[in-house]
Amino acid sequence: MKRILALSGVAMLFAASFVTAEEAQLINFGDFVAGDDGQHAETTFDYSVHAGQTYTQEEKDMMKTSYALQNWVVTLNGSARNVVADRLTTARPVESSARGKTVMGVRVHFPSNGSNNANAVVRPPFPVPAINPTLIEGGIEEDGEQRNYFDENEFVGRGIVNNVGILKMVEMNIRGLNFPHSVSILLERIGGRVEEIPMGSLDFDGWKTLTWTNPSYAFEVRQRDLRRLPVYPYTVPYIKLNGIKFYRSGHNMGGDFIAYIDDIVLVFDKAVRDDVPVDIDDEAVWNIIRDREMSRMKIELRRLGERLVYEFTQAKLMDTTRPQTFPAHGAIPVNDRRPSEVNEE
Repeated sequence: MKRILALSGVAMLFAASFVTAEEAQLINFGDFVAGDDGQHAETTFDYSVHAGQTYTQEEKDMMKTSYALQNWVVTLNGSARNVVADRLTTARPVESSARGKTVMGVRVHFPSNGSNNANAVVRPPFPVPAINPTLIEGGIEEDGEQRNYFDENEFVGRGIVNNVGILKMVEMNIRGLNFPHSVSILLERIGGRVEEIPMGSLDFDGWKTLTWTNPSYAFEVRQRDLRRLPVYPYTVPYIKLNGIKFYRSGHNMGGDFIAYIDDIVLVFDKAVRDDVPVDIDDEAVWNIIRDREMSRMKIELRRLGERLVYEFTQAKLMDTTRPQTFPAHGAIPVNDRRPSEVNEE
Protein backbone atom coordinates (compact mmCIF):
# COMPACT_ATOMS: atom_id res chain seq x y z
CA MET A 1 0.00 0.00 0.00
CA LYS A 2 2.81 2.36 0.90
CA ARG A 3 4.50 1.54 -2.40
CA ILE A 4 1.32 2.37 -4.31
CA LEU A 5 0.97 5.68 -2.47
CA ALA A 6 4.62 6.47 -3.14
CA LEU A 7 4.23 5.73 -6.84
CA SER A 8 1.06 7.80 -6.92
CA GLY A 9 2.91 10.69 -5.33
CA VAL A 10 5.70 10.46 -7.89
CA ALA A 11 3.14 10.36 -10.69
CA MET A 12 1.40 13.45 -9.32
CA LEU A 13 4.69 15.32 -9.09
CA PHE A 14 5.56 14.24 -12.63
CA ALA A 15 2.17 15.38 -13.90
CA ALA A 16 2.51 18.68 -12.05
CA SER A 17 5.64 19.47 -14.04
CA PHE A 18 3.48 19.60 -17.15
CA VAL A 19 0.67 21.59 -15.55
CA THR A 20 2.99 24.48 -14.70
CA ALA A 21 3.71 25.16 -18.36
CA GLU A 22 1.66 27.92 -19.95
CA GLU A 23 0.17 27.69 -23.43
CA ALA A 24 -0.71 30.77 -25.47
CA GLN A 25 -1.45 31.55 -29.09
CA LEU A 26 1.26 33.72 -30.58
CA ILE A 27 -0.70 34.47 -33.74
CA ASN A 28 -3.82 33.29 -35.54
CA PHE A 29 -3.81 34.37 -39.16
CA GLY A 30 -7.56 33.92 -39.36
CA ASP A 31 -7.91 37.03 -37.17
CA PHE A 32 -6.59 39.33 -39.88
CA VAL A 33 -9.56 39.35 -42.25
CA ALA A 34 -9.78 42.63 -44.16
CA GLY A 35 -12.87 44.82 -43.99
CA ASP A 36 -14.62 46.68 -46.79
CA ASP A 37 -11.73 49.14 -47.04
CA GLY A 38 -9.22 46.31 -47.58
CA GLN A 39 -7.62 46.76 -44.14
CA HIS A 40 -7.84 44.99 -40.79
CA ALA A 41 -9.41 47.64 -38.56
CA GLU A 42 -7.81 46.69 -35.22
CA THR A 43 -4.25 46.77 -36.58
CA THR A 44 -4.49 49.69 -39.01
CA PHE A 45 -1.50 52.03 -39.18
CA ASP A 46 -2.10 55.48 -40.69
CA TYR A 47 1.16 56.74 -42.17
CA SER A 48 -0.28 59.90 -43.75
CA VAL A 49 1.19 61.90 -40.84
CA HIS A 50 4.57 61.41 -42.53
CA ALA A 51 3.36 62.83 -45.86
CA GLY A 52 4.15 66.37 -46.95
CA GLN A 53 1.82 69.19 -47.96
CA THR A 54 1.85 68.21 -51.64
CA TYR A 55 -0.63 65.36 -51.14
CA THR A 56 -4.38 65.84 -51.31
CA GLN A 57 -6.67 64.75 -48.49
CA GLU A 58 -8.01 61.98 -50.72
CA GLU A 59 -4.49 60.64 -51.19
CA LYS A 60 -3.77 60.87 -47.46
CA ASP A 61 -6.92 58.88 -46.72
CA MET A 62 -5.42 56.07 -48.82
CA MET A 63 -2.16 56.01 -46.85
CA LYS A 64 -3.00 53.14 -44.53
CA THR A 65 -1.71 49.66 -43.94
CA SER A 66 -2.60 46.90 -41.50
CA TYR A 67 -2.04 43.23 -40.70
CA ALA A 68 -4.55 42.21 -43.38
CA LEU A 69 -2.95 39.13 -44.92
CA GLN A 70 -2.44 40.63 -48.38
CA ASN A 71 -0.19 43.27 -46.76
CA TRP A 72 2.32 40.80 -45.34
CA VAL A 73 5.72 41.05 -47.01
CA VAL A 74 7.57 38.05 -48.45
CA THR A 75 11.25 38.76 -49.18
CA LEU A 76 13.72 36.49 -50.96
CA ASN A 77 17.39 36.47 -50.04
CA GLY A 78 19.64 38.64 -52.20
CA SER A 79 21.02 36.02 -54.60
CA ALA A 80 17.52 34.63 -55.26
CA ARG A 81 15.94 37.95 -56.18
CA ASN A 82 15.07 39.20 -59.63
CA VAL A 83 12.20 41.17 -61.11
CA VAL A 84 10.06 38.14 -61.91
CA ALA A 85 10.72 36.37 -58.61
CA ASP A 86 9.88 39.47 -56.56
CA ARG A 87 6.64 39.95 -58.49
CA LEU A 88 5.49 36.36 -58.06
CA THR A 89 6.49 36.06 -54.40
CA THR A 90 3.54 37.15 -52.26
CA ALA A 91 1.07 36.36 -49.47
CA ARG A 92 -2.72 36.43 -49.54
CA PRO A 93 -5.79 35.31 -47.54
CA VAL A 94 -7.16 31.88 -48.45
CA GLU A 95 -10.36 30.18 -47.29
CA SER A 96 -9.74 26.67 -45.93
CA SER A 97 -12.73 24.35 -45.77
CA ALA A 98 -10.78 21.87 -43.63
CA ARG A 99 -9.91 24.50 -41.01
CA GLY A 100 -13.22 26.33 -41.40
CA LYS A 101 -11.52 29.72 -41.45
CA THR A 102 -9.21 32.06 -43.32
CA VAL A 103 -5.53 31.11 -43.42
CA MET A 104 -2.45 32.74 -44.90
CA GLY A 105 -1.37 31.48 -48.31
CA VAL A 106 2.28 32.04 -49.24
CA ARG A 107 3.76 31.79 -52.73
CA VAL A 108 7.52 31.92 -53.20
CA HIS A 109 9.22 31.82 -56.59
CA PHE A 110 12.64 30.31 -55.95
CA PRO A 111 15.35 30.39 -58.67
CA SER A 112 14.87 27.66 -61.27
CA ASN A 113 18.54 27.46 -62.16
CA GLY A 114 21.80 27.24 -60.27
CA SER A 115 22.67 25.23 -57.20
CA ASN A 116 22.71 27.96 -54.56
CA ASN A 117 20.60 27.68 -51.43
CA ALA A 118 17.71 30.13 -51.20
CA ASN A 119 15.29 31.33 -48.57
CA ALA A 120 12.31 33.64 -48.17
CA VAL A 121 11.04 35.41 -45.04
CA VAL A 122 7.40 36.30 -44.40
CA ARG A 123 7.00 39.35 -42.17
CA PRO A 124 4.15 41.64 -41.11
CA PRO A 125 3.95 45.04 -42.86
CA PHE A 126 5.31 46.68 -39.70
CA PRO A 127 6.99 45.26 -36.57
CA VAL A 128 4.74 43.88 -33.86
CA PRO A 129 4.55 46.62 -31.19
CA ALA A 130 5.41 45.70 -27.61
CA ILE A 131 3.00 48.36 -26.30
CA ASN A 132 -0.25 49.78 -27.59
CA PRO A 133 0.71 51.83 -30.69
CA THR A 134 -2.15 54.29 -30.09
CA LEU A 135 -0.01 55.73 -27.29
CA ILE A 136 2.49 56.83 -29.89
CA GLU A 137 -0.14 58.32 -32.18
CA GLY A 138 -2.42 59.91 -29.59
CA GLY A 139 -0.16 60.42 -26.60
CA ILE A 140 -0.39 59.13 -23.05
CA GLU A 141 -3.54 59.63 -21.02
CA GLU A 142 -2.57 61.86 -18.11
CA ASP A 143 -5.43 60.99 -15.78
CA GLY A 144 -3.30 60.28 -12.74
CA GLU A 145 -4.09 56.58 -12.94
CA GLN A 146 -1.27 54.04 -12.69
CA ARG A 147 -1.49 51.86 -15.79
CA ASN A 148 0.51 48.97 -17.20
CA TYR A 149 0.47 49.69 -20.93
CA PHE A 150 1.91 46.28 -21.80
CA ASP A 151 -1.25 44.58 -20.53
CA GLU A 152 -3.40 46.92 -22.64
CA ASN A 153 -1.65 46.10 -25.91
CA GLU A 154 -4.21 45.07 -28.55
CA PHE A 155 -1.52 43.06 -30.35
CA VAL A 156 -1.28 40.46 -27.57
CA GLY A 157 -2.21 37.18 -29.28
CA ARG A 158 -1.73 38.89 -32.63
CA GLY A 159 2.01 38.47 -32.81
CA ILE A 160 3.16 38.94 -29.22
CA VAL A 161 2.85 37.04 -25.93
CA ASN A 162 3.73 38.59 -22.57
CA ASN A 163 5.35 37.03 -19.50
CA VAL A 164 7.34 34.42 -21.43
CA GLY A 165 10.28 32.83 -19.64
CA ILE A 166 11.83 29.61 -20.95
CA LEU A 167 10.32 28.21 -24.13
CA LYS A 168 9.29 24.58 -23.85
CA MET A 169 7.53 23.94 -27.17
CA VAL A 170 6.49 25.78 -30.33
CA GLU A 171 3.71 24.49 -32.55
CA MET A 172 2.75 25.57 -36.06
CA ASN A 173 -0.29 24.42 -38.01
CA ILE A 174 0.72 24.45 -41.66
CA ARG A 175 -0.43 22.80 -44.89
CA GLY A 176 2.28 21.22 -47.01
CA LEU A 177 2.24 20.18 -50.65
CA ASN A 178 5.10 17.65 -50.68
CA PHE A 179 7.80 20.27 -51.24
CA PRO A 180 11.28 19.20 -50.07
CA HIS A 181 11.75 22.52 -48.29
CA SER A 182 11.87 23.43 -44.60
CA VAL A 183 10.44 26.16 -42.39
CA SER A 184 11.52 27.97 -39.25
CA ILE A 185 9.99 30.63 -37.02
CA LEU A 186 11.86 33.81 -36.06
CA LEU A 187 11.01 34.93 -32.52
CA GLU A 188 12.16 38.26 -31.12
CA ARG A 189 12.84 39.14 -27.49
CA ILE A 190 13.70 42.42 -25.81
CA GLY A 191 16.54 44.37 -27.40
CA GLY A 192 15.87 42.93 -30.85
CA ARG A 193 17.46 39.55 -30.07
CA VAL A 194 16.05 37.07 -32.60
CA GLU A 195 15.87 33.32 -32.00
CA GLU A 196 15.35 31.00 -34.96
CA ILE A 197 13.19 27.97 -34.18
CA PRO A 198 13.56 25.15 -36.77
CA MET A 199 10.15 23.56 -37.35
CA GLY A 200 11.22 20.88 -39.83
CA SER A 201 10.47 19.69 -43.34
CA LEU A 202 7.40 20.45 -45.46
CA ASP A 203 7.66 17.17 -47.36
CA PHE A 204 4.06 16.12 -46.66
CA ASP A 205 0.60 16.67 -48.13
CA GLY A 206 -2.21 18.25 -46.12
CA TRP A 207 -2.48 19.95 -42.77
CA LYS A 208 0.00 19.04 -40.07
CA THR A 209 1.06 20.35 -36.68
CA LEU A 210 4.82 20.86 -36.70
CA THR A 211 6.30 20.81 -33.20
CA TRP A 212 9.64 22.02 -31.90
CA THR A 213 10.65 20.84 -28.44
CA ASN A 214 13.38 22.73 -26.62
CA PRO A 215 16.26 20.23 -26.24
CA SER A 216 17.74 22.33 -23.44
CA TYR A 217 14.58 22.45 -21.36
CA ALA A 218 15.28 21.20 -17.84
CA PHE A 219 12.34 19.64 -16.03
CA GLU A 220 13.93 20.05 -12.60
CA VAL A 221 14.92 23.38 -11.07
CA ARG A 222 18.20 21.99 -9.73
CA GLN A 223 19.25 21.16 -13.31
CA ARG A 224 18.87 24.75 -14.47
CA ASP A 225 21.48 27.46 -14.62
CA LEU A 226 19.92 29.84 -12.10
CA ARG A 227 21.19 33.40 -12.04
CA ARG A 228 19.91 36.33 -10.02
CA LEU A 229 19.12 39.23 -12.35
CA PRO A 230 17.43 42.56 -11.63
CA VAL A 231 13.77 42.04 -12.44
CA TYR A 232 12.85 45.63 -13.26
CA PRO A 233 13.39 47.55 -15.48
CA TYR A 234 15.96 45.41 -17.29
CA THR A 235 13.86 42.35 -17.98
CA VAL A 236 10.83 42.49 -20.27
CA PRO A 237 9.46 38.96 -20.55
CA TYR A 238 7.77 38.99 -23.92
CA ILE A 239 8.22 37.19 -27.22
CA LYS A 240 6.95 38.47 -30.54
CA LEU A 241 6.88 37.17 -34.08
CA ASN A 242 9.71 38.50 -36.22
CA GLY A 243 9.01 36.35 -39.28
CA ILE A 244 8.52 32.93 -40.83
CA LYS A 245 11.40 31.63 -42.94
CA PHE A 246 11.26 29.06 -45.74
CA TYR A 247 14.43 27.31 -46.93
CA ARG A 248 15.12 25.70 -50.28
CA SER A 249 18.27 23.60 -50.58
CA GLY A 250 20.34 24.16 -53.70
CA HIS A 251 19.98 20.56 -54.88
CA ASN A 252 16.16 20.68 -54.68
CA MET A 253 13.74 21.96 -57.27
CA GLY A 254 13.17 25.68 -57.73
CA GLY A 255 10.27 27.59 -59.21
CA ASP A 256 6.99 28.17 -57.42
CA PHE A 257 6.52 26.99 -53.84
CA ILE A 258 3.18 27.14 -52.01
CA ALA A 259 2.30 26.77 -48.32
CA TYR A 260 -0.62 27.69 -46.06
CA ILE A 261 -0.26 28.73 -42.41
CA ASP A 262 -3.02 28.69 -39.81
CA ASP A 263 -1.52 29.65 -36.46
CA ILE A 264 1.46 29.45 -34.09
CA VAL A 265 1.24 28.38 -30.44
CA LEU A 266 3.84 28.73 -27.67
CA VAL A 267 4.25 26.50 -24.60
CA PHE A 268 6.49 28.12 -21.99
CA ASP A 269 7.33 28.75 -18.37
CA LYS A 270 6.13 32.08 -17.05
CA ALA A 271 8.87 34.58 -16.33
CA VAL A 272 7.01 36.15 -13.40
CA ARG A 273 4.28 34.67 -11.22
CA ASP A 274 0.92 36.28 -11.91
CA ASP A 275 -1.21 34.03 -9.70
CA VAL A 276 -0.45 35.93 -6.50
CA PRO A 277 -1.32 39.52 -5.53
CA VAL A 278 1.34 42.05 -6.51
CA ASP A 279 2.41 44.48 -3.82
CA ILE A 280 3.56 47.12 -6.33
CA ASP A 281 3.23 47.06 -10.10
CA ASP A 282 6.60 48.59 -10.93
CA GLU A 283 5.82 49.33 -14.58
CA ALA A 284 2.48 50.95 -13.73
CA VAL A 285 4.30 53.29 -11.33
CA TRP A 286 7.42 54.20 -13.28
CA ASN A 287 6.66 53.31 -16.92
CA ILE A 288 10.39 53.06 -17.64
CA ILE A 289 9.94 50.22 -20.13
CA ARG A 290 6.99 52.00 -21.73
CA ASP A 291 9.06 55.12 -22.35
CA ARG A 292 11.93 53.05 -23.74
CA GLU A 293 9.66 51.07 -26.07
CA MET A 294 7.82 54.22 -27.17
CA SER A 295 11.09 55.89 -28.11
CA ARG A 296 12.15 52.87 -30.15
CA MET A 297 8.74 52.44 -31.78
CA LYS A 298 8.58 56.12 -32.75
CA ILE A 299 11.82 55.74 -34.70
CA GLU A 300 10.68 52.49 -36.34
CA LEU A 301 7.26 53.87 -37.31
CA ARG A 302 8.76 57.11 -38.63
CA ARG A 303 11.14 55.17 -40.90
CA LEU A 304 8.33 52.87 -41.97
CA GLY A 305 5.97 55.77 -42.64
CA GLU A 306 8.51 57.63 -44.75
CA ARG A 307 9.22 54.49 -46.78
CA LEU A 308 5.52 53.78 -47.33
CA VAL A 309 4.91 57.36 -48.44
CA TYR A 310 7.74 57.00 -50.95
CA GLU A 311 6.30 53.71 -52.21
CA PHE A 312 2.87 55.35 -52.50
CA THR A 313 4.41 58.12 -54.62
CA GLN A 314 6.20 55.65 -56.88
CA ALA A 315 2.99 53.65 -57.34
CA LYS A 316 1.30 56.81 -58.63
CA LEU A 317 4.00 57.10 -61.31
CA MET A 318 3.58 53.55 -62.60
CA ASP A 319 1.79 52.75 -65.86
CA THR A 320 -1.58 51.20 -65.05
CA THR A 321 -3.15 51.50 -68.50
CA ARG A 322 -2.06 48.01 -69.53
CA PRO A 323 -2.42 44.82 -67.47
CA GLN A 324 0.64 43.08 -66.07
CA THR A 325 1.75 39.97 -67.90
CA PHE A 326 2.97 36.92 -66.04
CA PRO A 327 4.94 33.93 -67.36
CA ALA A 328 2.79 31.19 -68.86
CA HIS A 329 2.06 28.20 -66.64
CA GLY A 330 5.04 25.87 -66.61
CA ALA A 331 7.30 28.33 -68.44
CA ILE A 332 10.66 29.35 -67.03
CA PRO A 333 10.94 33.15 -66.70
CA VAL A 334 13.64 34.60 -68.94
CA ASN A 335 15.57 35.96 -65.97
CA ASP A 336 15.76 32.46 -64.50
CA ARG A 337 16.97 30.73 -67.65
CA ARG A 338 20.49 29.64 -68.36
CA PRO A 339 22.27 31.47 -71.20
CA SER A 340 22.11 28.35 -73.39
CA GLU A 341 18.32 28.23 -73.06
CA VAL A 342 17.95 31.86 -74.10
CA ASN A 343 20.28 31.46 -77.11
CA GLU A 344 18.27 28.49 -78.38
CA GLU A 345 15.32 30.81 -78.97
